[in-house]
Amino acid sequence: DQYSIESIAFTMPEQLLDEALLREELSLEEGHIINIEKLRRDIKIIETKVADLGYAFVRVYPDTKQDKEKKTVAISYAIIPGDKVTVRNVRIAGNSRTIDRVIRREMYLTEGDLYSRTDLEDSKGAIKRTGYFEDATVSEERVSRTEIDLVVNVKETQTGSISGGIGYGTSDGIVLSASVSDNNVFGSGMKGVVSVERDDGEI
Repeated sequence: DQYSIESIAFTMPEQLLDEALLREELSLEEGHIINIEKLRRDIKIIETKVADLGYAFVRVYPDTKQDKEKKTVAISYAIIPGDKVTVRNVRIAGNSRTIDRVIRREMYLTEGDLYSRTDLEDSKGAIKRTGYFEDATVSEERVSRTEIDLVVNVKETQTGSISGGIGYGTSDGIVLSASVSDNNVFGSGMKGVVSVERDDGEI
């Protein structure tokens, strides 16, 4: 049987989140048909909202109470934020070529910052968008109740290319050209291009 949502409630510390704004973010609403996938998605949304306030180890427990006669379900989210967490260290691994600071400048979180799950995900995306790495992950290592280490693991990719060409002109005769480019020169994060052109025996 399909069950509709009779009510949605939240149990959390006072002033942790604005309940009205939180309800606008959720997929499920009162009157909707209950959907487990949307319920799981809403749990992730709540966790992220709280984690962005520095509560890295937040837990959200949904309690559902069914009324079999009315075919309704009441949802109550118990939100347990835990302690606020700061970043102790950011460690870089896997970069045999790229300099650490090139990766660090893409991080939205650094030593001493209050934890934010959204900033963590944005950091992963920023590192991947550089084009210097085949893959990049940022994992969390819990140090204590109030501290966390971030470990950045990257897998470097080829960033350079070589190209050449040959042409012919009535005035210049045969023209040879070649160029070497690299989007990450010496792992510095800088782009460089060297080109050579030869015609009639001159460079």
